[in-house]
Amino acid sequence: MKIKWNRESALVVLMAAMVLLAMYYFGHKNFVDPIKAEAENFSSTVRAQKSLIDSYPPSEELLAEYIADSKSTEDFLPNGDQFDLALVRLEELAKAADVQLRTVTRNSNQATVAGVPEQFVKNTYSVQVHSKSPSNFRSLIDALIQEERVWNVTTLSYSGNTGSYDGNFGLEIYYFLGGEAAALHPAGSSEPTD
Repeated sequence: MKIKWNRESALVVLMAAMVLLAMYYFGHKNFVDPIKAEAENFSSTVRAQKSLIDSYPPSEELLAEYIADSKSTEDFLPNGDQFDLALVRLEELAKAADVQLRTVTRNSNQATVAGVPEQFVKNTYSVQVHSKSPSNFRSLIDALIQEERVWNVTTLSYSGNTGSYDGNFGLEIYYFLGGEAAALHPAGSSEPTD
């Protein structure tokens, strides 16, 4: 079959070429270019991550060292308040020093500590005690100072007669928030149990 080139056939061929050119243009613009841009975006992300891995290679030794450091400091600066455990320890030490705890009152909650990052905070408490001798108060405070966890006794006052002394001491307990604002106990007082 032989095509006769006349005006109509030239227009049909030109129209078919224009349709093909339009399909190529819109197909490229709507399908190929977005996929190409997404691929470039992914490849730049992969390059950035490879660069980061090259700069800071993962190491099991570094992870183990970080965990060991974290566990070694957790004894004296635990994650979260953990005052329930501290109160149990305070009661044990008071019993060993022959001191009765009357009340423990929280005076401040999550107070910042000067000169250290914000994640390290302290709670302050006022503790009312009773004993037969002032030396028992000193024994209790010495025992608190010897503890692994940081107990900072700020004040001590007592009064009484021979054989019956009432005292009050203030203490600060430090801990690490660690980015997790753990559910802390509301401020108030708690009566220790015997």
